Amino acid sequence: MASPSQPHRATHRFIWILPLVIIFLSIAGFYWLKVNRADTPFSAPEMQRWNVQAQQVEWITAQAETDVFGQVTSHGLATLTSAVTAELLQLNVNEGQGVSEHTLLAQLDKDDLLLQLRQRQADYEAAQARIAAEQVRYDADRQALALDEELLQIQQRKLRRLEDLSQRNLSSQEQLDTARIAQQQQALAVNSRRMALADHPNRLRQAEAEQVRTQALKDQAERDLIRTEIRAPFTGRVAERLASVGERLRPGDPILSLYDLSNLEVKALLPSSSLARFRQQLANPEQKVLAHAYIDGQAFTLHLDRLAADSHNSRTGIEAYFRFQDAPGFQNLVARLH
Repeated sequence: MASPSQPHRATHRFIWILPLVIIFLSIAGFYWLKVNRADTPFSAPEMQRWNVQAQQVEWITAQAETDVFGQVTSHGLATLTSAVTAELLQLNVNEGQGVSEHTLLAQLDKDDLLLQLRQRQADYEAAQARIAAEQVRYDADRQALALDEELLQIQQRKLRRLEDLSQRNLSSQEQLDTARIAQQQQALAVNSRRMALADHPNRLRQAEAEQVRTQALKDQAERDLIRTEIRAPFTGRVAERLASVGERLRPGDPILSLYDLSNLEVKALLPSSSLARFRQQLANPEQKVLAHAYIDGQAFTLHLDRLAADSHNSRTGIEAYFRFQDAPGFQNLVARLH
């Protein structure tokens, strides 16, 4: 009778033989493939080629070019304000509207200023009347002084006669005292008249100073009346309306802003790498730095006018200002410079 452990031993031997058989078969297959492989002919790799075009070049004298973007601005921007306290009655222009020099842009109420002008005119005429009255008083004082001096001489002669009669006991003491009092009073009147005549230049200068003061106030009132008409200081274009009809304006309150068309320029930021070249060209008055700007699809010719005095730390260049030869008529536009 067979032992139960024999099938287990046969299975254990088979597990160890199976891997050896697989390895042997793998080596035999690899060797057979190596012996029977086909010979592949060697082919050299093709060199890569590119299509090129030839162009004839020639030597020319040219200047360096730079492309930048800028903004059309105007250093002739004016903010027109009210010079008086008055109500805004009319505002005759709109934003973007072109105006000529001396065009009436706005009208302020002038009724209160007309009343003030009448008061100033009255004060001025009163000052003139005081000067005339002072001259009349001076002439009257001169004539009165001659009469007072003559009366003083009469009183003095009368007093001397009474003193002579009193020495001979021909007049009373009361008559003598009365004559002395009258002589002293007349002397005081002569002194007062002389003082009035001596003070005439001072009173005249005071009256003339008052006339100058009232004349200045009258002129100021006339100027304030003229300033109720807000007119264009130059030919330009309205940038912004800053007040509305019906507002009560005070001196300094803005009404509108206006920019000068003849002072339009383009402000652009030039790179730091080009600053030395631009400064050198600006130093030569015979050499202009020209630029071609394209604004709203239109071409304009400009020239470099100046560079900014300093550059901001947040920028990598410096601002340059280009002047138009033919201005476009609008500001705050973006321009591409070449």
